[in-house]
Amino acid sequence: MRSKSGRFLTGLMVGACLFALGWIALIAGQLGKPFVNNLWVEGAYAQKLAQAEAIRQPKLVVVAGSNAMFGIHSPTLAQALGRPVINLGVNAGILSPYLLIYARQAVKPGDWVLLPLEYPLYHDRFEVNQVFLEYWLSHPVTYGLNPLRLARLLAETPLLRVVQGYQGVPAGFQVAGLYGAQHLDANGDQSLSAHAQRSEALFSGARDSAVQHYGAQASAFNGSWPMWQAFARDVRAAGGCAVFVPPAMLDRAAYHQDPMEAAFYEGLPSEAARHGLLYMGEPLAFMYPTDAFFDTNYHLTAEMRLMHTQRLAQLLSPALFKQCQAPR
Repeated sequence: MRSKSGRFLTGLMVGACLFALGWIALIAGQLGKPFVNNLWVEGAYAQKLAQAEAIRQPKLVVVAGSNAMFGIHSPTLAQALGRPVINLGVNAGILSPYLLIYARQAVKPGDWVLLPLEYPLYHDRFEVNQVFLEYWLSHPVTYGLNPLRLARLLAETPLLRVVQGYQGVPAGFQVAGLYGAQHLDANGDQSLSAHAQRSEALFSGARDSAVQHYGAQASAFNGSWPMWQAFARDVRAAGGCAVFVPPAMLDRAAYHQDPMEAAFYEGLPSEAARHGLLYMGEPLAFMYPTDAFFDTNYHLTAEMRLMHTQRLAQLLSPALFKQCQAPR
């Protein structure tokens, strides 16, 4: 009886191992292949990196997700800081590893960097979402890839996505819609976001957006601080400076009234400082009412973008960047 039971368990384990190896091989066979959902992100970054490369003098590079693409008015910052600006914001969904990979391509010695990071990017060490998963399959990197994240990628990849990876991009496909290089200006700012261009369907994405629980989700275990700390240190070592500031986000009562959420936002500047980062501004002061947003809880209308950037410019100055640019 024991012998039969042992053989059954052995067979079960062998079968499970063979299945796992087959699944890994199936995923591996389509790694690096293009995927439709990634094209707008790839196109936006390609355009922004080319614009950054064309600047032959010290510049300001804005590093974040799409909150910066919609929320930063680059000419206002350029005037306030006295140097050209490239807005590298595209999509926070690809998470810290890819944001940093692209940032390191854009930032040159002597550049200043402004980081209005979306709040989850400070605690995404093990995060795997649909956007990141799809992007990693097309752009597999080991940077930021820890064992838990790799295990999640292998376990959470849908069979349909694997099949689509093998199929590739349909012939003649072109990026269309609200997001993509087709709606970016010469600085990398979103060019389609005026209040008059906001349809009811677009606005509902912001109005009906969920209350976020970033405070409850943040912990010392999932913090991404070492990645941002290393980046800021490298920028300083190259004669530049990295300054972290709050992103624009849709205000909710819970962010002020829930003790855990309020503590997260109120404590973020000091937490950043504890990790050796220069953080300017109070997060709760840069949250805005619903009508300020275009289509998500992070995307300002063009009119509010100007006001928001003017407020950021009041926090910043050339002297601020110069005081931290020396290596430490």
